[in-house]
Formats: sequence, structure tokens, C-alpha cells
Amino acid sequence: MSWKKTALVALLAACALPALADKEGWVTDFEAAKKQAAEEGKHLLLDFTGSDWCGWCIKLDEEVFSQAAFKDSAPESYILVELDFPNAVPQPEELKAQNAKLQQEYEVQGFPTIILLNSDGEMYGQTGYREGGPEAYLEHLTELRANGDEMAACQAEADGLEGAEKAVALDKLADMRSTNGLPAGDLGDQIIELDADNAAGLRNKHLAAKKLDMVPELANGGDMDGALVAVEEALTLEPAGETLQLALFYKALLFLNTEKVDEAKVQLEAARDVDAESDLGKRCVMILEDLAKEDGQGDGE
Repeated sequence: MSWKKTALVALLAACALPALADKEGWVTDFEAAKKQAAEEGKHLLLDFTGSDWCGWCIKLDEEVFSQAAFKDSAPESYILVELDFPNAVPQPEELKAQNAKLQQEYEVQGFPTIILLNSDGEMYGQTGYREGGPEAYLEHLTELRANGDEMAACQAEADGLEGAEKAVALDKLADMRSTNGLPAGDLGDQIIELDADNAAGLRNKHLAAKKLDMVPELANGGDMDGALVAVEEALTLEPAGETLQLALFYKALLFLNTEKVDEAKVQLEAARDVDAESDLGKRCVMILEDLAKEDGQGDGE
């Protein structure tokens, strides 16, 4: 190799180093991070991001992760792990393979996704971009962590129970998992079996939830009639709270898809009235406002 070629290779390598270096306060080696977390008794915060193309990832970094309040406080409790999926930034093949494996393992569907693990490497929370700046985000993480501790205690309690009492404990655990952005897993099936006669009102609740789990896949596959049937079957089980709100919301979206706007408005209003302050309730309000604007524009034509 000539000195010119050698110099060019060295220059290219030097230019790549800043892009490959860990972001300040963050690491990219997951196994090393797990070891450090165990040794220091800290939790892990995994940031699945597309650092050079994902708008919400960039906003989260600019508004939270790069702010002094976060950079000074978060490392006291968390080992921060960046799992990046860039378009233009070069990465070693080993790092690409690690990140892809973790994306599959934690079933990450979009970016940014923030996964929280305890010092034993057990997942207890999932979140993403949230507005409000670093202080609000740190408070959110603290709430998820406290709920994670409570989940562990609830699981331990449920393990010592049987029958309807165990169903109640597992239902509480399922609600906690939902609050922390986690799927219920097989908890629903366990609860349905334990409360087979619906004496605690939990069998129908979780059967309805299973029906609603089918809706996105059916709708995305083009089977709108099947999706609507699943929603109606869920509603016949007389769900309440979040499950009822989700059923009504899905029904509204299905009506909007078939341009049944008036019917959709009725369902959105009903869903909103279940809990206007929930995230889903606020989405209903926003959609209703947009529909009202469209009506206003139509009246003016």
C-alpha cells in the first residue's frame, strides 16, 4: 500500500471516529452496561433511536437528553445505553448486529423507544418522547421505576395466592404493566382461567381486551368488517374504563374509515366521556375538533 493510500485510509478512519464515539454520558455496549448496572446497583435506560433521521428522536435528545438537568441527574440512577439505527452514520458490523438483536428481543416497533431495566436486567417499563423538558421526563422515569417496584411486589404476592384472589392480584399487575407501557403477556389468559365464572368481573374484562387486540391486525389487513365484529363482540362483554374507551375509539376509527362521520362522532364523544383526561380521551378531543373544523369549512363553501 502506498503512503498516499495509507494516509487516505488513516484520514477516513479519523473522520469516522467522532461519529462512532459514544455520546457523552452514554454507552453502546449492552453487555458491558448490564455488568456495570449490576455492579453499581443501577437501572438501565435503553434509547432505541434513529439519531440522524428520526424527528421525534432528535427532539427527545435536544429537549431532554442533552440538557444539563438530565445529564447531571440521570447517571446517578441509570446506565444510559444508546442503541442507534442511523441512516448515514457508519457503525461497526458488531454494533449493528447487537442493536438489531435487541430491537427484536424487546419488540421495538418505532423510534424513539425507551426501555427500562432493573439492575438484574429485567424489563419493567417502556416509554418514548414526552414534552415538558428534562425535569418532567425525570419525574416520569421515577414514576415508572416506582411502579416497577410495585409490580415486582404484586407478582410476588400473586405467586402465593390461588383462585379468584390470584385473579385479582394478576389483574392489578396487568394494569400496572399497561401504565408502564408493557403488554400484559399471558396474564389475561391466566385471569380468564382463574375467574372462569366471571365472579370477580375479570373474565369478561380480559376477554374483551383479547378481542380488541385483534382489531389493529384485522384493520391493517383490510378486513374492516372483521375488525368491527371484534369491537362489537368486545362491547357485548360490557367492559369498563380503559377497555371500554379503547373499544369505542376503535369503533369510531372504523366508522371514519368508511366515511360514516356522524356515527364516528357519536363514538368519539362516548369514548371521550369515559375519561377526557386520559391520553386516549385527549386524542378523541383532538379528532372531534378537527372534524368540527372540517364541518365549518364545508359550511363556508
